[in-house]
Amino acid sequence: MAYIAQRRGISAQELVVVTDYPRVYPNLGRRFQAVTVLDTRPEGRFYSLLVDLDNGRVEEDLAAVREAEEKAYLERYGRLEPALYRRLQEIDI
Repeated sequence: MAYIAQRRGISAQELVVVTDYPRVYPNLGRRFQAVTVLDTRPEGRFYSLLVDLDNGRVEEDLAAVREAEEKAYLERYGRLEPALYRRLQEIDI
């Protein structure tokens, strides 16, 4: 909440966390805490962000992280399911 308060110029007392859950992006090797904060003022809005659990860095662009995860997935597995990809790596062709 302190991050949003400082970044958006809102009093921390006017903010409330509405969701807070872990989120893992395995192909990026990154773990986050996904947080949604509500500005309770009449003109308020929701703010969503990811807090990196390893270094505390805050990511506000959730779409960019999702796109990076998708890109990493495609680079690793192509169009294959991960289980099929691993199985194909095990067999000697």
